[in-house]
Amino acid sequence: MIRKKLFPFLVFSLLLVLVESAIALLIHINRPEDIPVTRVITGFGFSSQFIDPAAVDAFMVDTLRRTGLAGAILAISKNDQILYTAGYGYTSKGLRITADTPMPIASLTKSFTAAGIMQLVEAGKLGLQNPVQEYLPEFELADPRGRQITIRQLLNQTSGLGTQGLPPEPSRLPKSLAERIQWLRAATLLSDPGKKFQYCNDNFNVLARAIERVSGEPYAKFLENHLLGPMNMHSTRFYLTTREPMPGVDAGYKLLYGALIARQMPDEVAGGAGGIVSSANDLARWLVLHSTGGKSAEGKTILSPESIAAMHTASAPGSNYGFGWRQESLPDGTKTVHHSGKQQTFNAHQRLFPQTGYAYAFVINADHSFNAEAASFISGLNAIIAGRKPTIPPGAITFGLPFSLVVDNVAAILSIFVLTIGIVGSVRAPDWAVRRAKEPSWRVASRFVPYALLSMSIIVLPWLMGAMNRGVSPSLGVLFSVWPPLVILFVAASASGISVFALRMICITSVKRRGR
Repeated sequence: MIRKKLFPFLVFSLLLVLVESAIALLIHINRPEDIPVTRVITGFGFSSQFIDPAAVDAFMVDTLRRTGLAGAILAISKNDQILYTAGYGYTSKGLRITADTPMPIASLTKSFTAAGIMQLVEAGKLGLQNPVQEYLPEFELADPRGRQITIRQLLNQTSGLGTQGLPPEPSRLPKSLAERIQWLRAATLLSDPGKKFQYCNDNFNVLARAIERVSGEPYAKFLENHLLGPMNMHSTRFYLTTREPMPGVDAGYKLLYGALIARQMPDEVAGGAGGIVSSANDLARWLVLHSTGGKSAEGKTILSPESIAAMHTASAPGSNYGFGWRQESLPDGTKTVHHSGKQQTFNAHQRLFPQTGYAYAFVINADHSFNAEAASFISGLNAIIAGRKPTIPPGAITFGLPFSLVVDNVAAILSIFVLTIGIVGSVRAPDWAVRRAKEPSWRVASRFVPYALLSMSIIVLPWLMGAMNRGVSPSLGVLFSVWPPLVILFVAASASGISVFALRMICITSVKRRGR
């Protein structure tokens, strides 16, 4: 009897030891032993400013170690001066990261697309208040309200486009922005244009295509000729989809149970919303443009001060958003303009401090679905810019461990728990059948219900996520790419439920046949 009572505990303990040992070994194997720093200091008198380069390095290296990440790039500027650019750690191929190492900047791309639009506005080729169809006749939605959408509404993410109103993703990735706009023909709006802020990447894909139509140049060529080239951002490139070659860009990492797992980005459209790869040295030049009222690091006028001011002003109704940037007041009252980017295995952030002229941008080559790692860098760099000692925010490090490791291990323990239910229930199925053979059929059937429900877990998961995401049910593949431990937990639950249900059914049927 004692052995029977201890059996579930022994199974759970054994699984826990095996799984946690495997996780610990995986973390040890793939975590870099050192985090080298390759930095460039160019700003005159930089060491006499608030910011001490050694303190920046110490913070970046310490945060990479404490969050379990492998590498990052960082740029810091002040007004027209590029103060500091650096690379930390290694790529997934073991190459040392430098200030010239290119990395995807994801949604930071939106500010580039907005800048291109403002150049065309200044040239008199576009009007912010004009309907998109005036410049892009093929922009025709299933919803007739689409004809009312203006350029400004796309920039403000108030067009009415939203994930729930988009058609299913096609089976193959588009080969052009024009093809992506054609796909939008089946889209419906979630609100009247101009009435509500709804973040949707395709707003900026439409803008990128409008740039092509108005300028007569492919989007990538327009960027090169009018933004990147004139600003000497020669390491910055554009790609339409994540399947396109990205020279010099190694795969990023997904954090899984605290371990760094190198993997390619999933197949998806990046485009004018997220399709730029850049380096720390180039991002520093981009920050200078936005800190000087539109001038390059060499003093060349790229945009007018009025256009830059318009881009940095929140103009979406009921939101802090506008033109690919967000406005935010920090706890100490400092006003900032910023935007983040996330592309499965990379995480980026750029932030301007208009009152002091400081700005920074970083990209880390790993990602976890809860973003605690990126939040750690943002919090610390905000403090450094303000002349304070950087600290990692509460929650990013929990019980002395990275938040991602804690939440993933909670999911792992729950997975072990449901697997224990499955193993114990399956092993005891013959004894269970003997005990329940003489019970009424309805009572025996009721005992199958919990396991039937458990077996359906993996089917319920997309629906559950859809209910939490306002009706959009992601596929299991998408869910796995976002947070693998969640899918693993539900797979374990389903496998346990199916195993116990099937074996009990077989055993009870066999016992009843023998008893006839």
